[in-house]
Amino acid sequence: MSTLQDRLNRDPEVVKLEPGESVVGTVLDITTRQNEYGSYPLVSLETDDGRELEWHAFHTVAANELAKVNPQPGDVLGVRNLGKRDGKNYVSYRIVVERNTPAAPLAFTVTEDEVPASAPALDVSALKAPAVYEDEEPW
Repeated sequence: MSTLQDRLNRDPEVVKLEPGESVVGTVLDITTRQNEYGSYPLVSLETDDGRELEWHAFHTVAANELAKVNPQPGDVLGVRNLGKRDGKNYVSYRIVVERNTPAAPLAFTVTEDEVPASAPALDVSALKAPAVYEDEEPW
């Protein structure tokens, strides 16, 4: 990984992923940016060949998928633009992380009033443990 001085001496390249394109790199930083639709995460990555990239996760689906994997500086992150799938009117993303650090609290959030009405709902029901498991009696 580059030194801080190396990072100061280079201009990061902004990555705009088209459908089918992907990027992989080590997370350097995740910050929050603002646009006319609200706040979104900006991920700084360093590739294996030493380039510094900035990926703006301004699509709601991208921000939600990023929040699910909760990458931290030092983790290796892979992002792929899956395009608009199954006739949907939004862009889908596949985001994976290879942990090199313990997970930490999210550095960004998207409030409900910042999510467009046309965005798909984030289903977190699978993350909640049922009150009673099917194979056991309640207490």
